[in-house]
Amino acid sequence: MDDTDFTPSQVEQLQTIVQGAIGQETRALFEEHRSTMTYETRQIVREELAPIKEKLDRIDKRTDEDLRAESKRITTLERRTAKLEVKAA
Repeated sequence: MDDTDFTPSQVEQLQTIVQGAIGQETRALFEEHRSTMTYETRQIVREELAPIKEKLDRIDKRTDEDLRAESKRITTLERRTAKLEVKAA
C-alpha cells in the first residue's frame, strides 16, 4: 500500500488517531510510574521518547504540506473549471 491509497483527509485522520493513541499510552505509562521514578529516570524516558516525538512532528509537517499542496491543486482546478464553464456558456 502506498501513499496514493489515502486521500489527504484520510491521512490527517489516521495521523490524529495514531498521535492520540501514542500520546495517551505514553502519558498513562509515565503517570503510572512517575511517583516511583527518580528525576534521572524521568529524564531518560523523555530522552528516549524525543526521537518518536520528532518523527511524529515531521509526519505532521509533511502532512500539513501535502494538505496545502492538495488544497492549492483543488483551487486551481476549480478556477480552470469556472473558466471553461464561462467559455462554454
